[in-house]
Amino acid sequence: MSIPQDIEWTPEQVARFWDYQSHRPSATANYFSVSHGMPVAKRTLSCVAKHKSARILDFGCGTGNFLKFISQLRPDILLHGADFSHESIRIAQKTCASIEPLPDLRTLNRVPTSWASESFDAVFSLEVVEHLANPALEAMLTEIHRLLKNGGYVVITTPNDEDLEQLHTCCPNCGRTFHIWQHVRSWSRNSLIEFMSLHGFALVSANSTELRPLRMRVLLWAARAVGLIKSKPPRILAIFRKQTSTVTDTTQ
Repeated sequence: MSIPQDIEWTPEQVARFWDYQSHRPSATANYFSVSHGMPVAKRTLSCVAKHKSARILDFGCGTGNFLKFISQLRPDILLHGADFSHESIRIAQKTCASIEPLPDLRTLNRVPTSWASESFDAVFSLEVVEHLANPALEAMLTEIHRLLKNGGYVVITTPNDEDLEQLHTCCPNCGRTFHIWQHVRSWSRNSLIEFMSLHGFALVSANSTELRPLRMRVLLWAARAVGLIKSKPPRILAIFRKQTSTVTDTTQ
């Protein structure tokens, strides 16, 4: 029996996967931005959007829920969103229809995008980096670096040291294996910091964390402290700042 091989995700396959997920009513609750977007916004906006009318891009905005949370906390911020899934952007336009001014939402076919260089004060990329293998990840980070103003910030969340095998399955038609949420790589705090530094971003903060309500976080912290829970905090929440030096070319 041959060893099953993982799917090698093409941009078209990724877009098709998320086009499908965006239409599943039961999948909505599984979107990270729905369940954890507000805590991320509350913890980071004061750091990355310090002045009124700051321009923020949600790179990989999905169905637009995180942009809506930002608008509730900071109605002065100018919002933008981008995603490779056309259907996700179509739904995001409905999600964000009550925001004034309306966010600039764009379906991406490739990078670089059509936004001008140094357009944004901050870029959020929530639960995206675990979905991208090289060179797609390097292309995204190069584009984020281009889009940020000098000294601008990028906020990244990703699962903390995820065991990808636990959620792997096999397609009965083609025999290829894949993660049920299309994850292709696992990150630790250190590996994320190292990768970002290679692409022109300096560390501001990076922590393994819980994004649940405060009382639950305290209980989980206490349980880990006394050994009742062995698992690590499930998320990495990291903020990086654009360095003004040239991005390292890792393709040579």
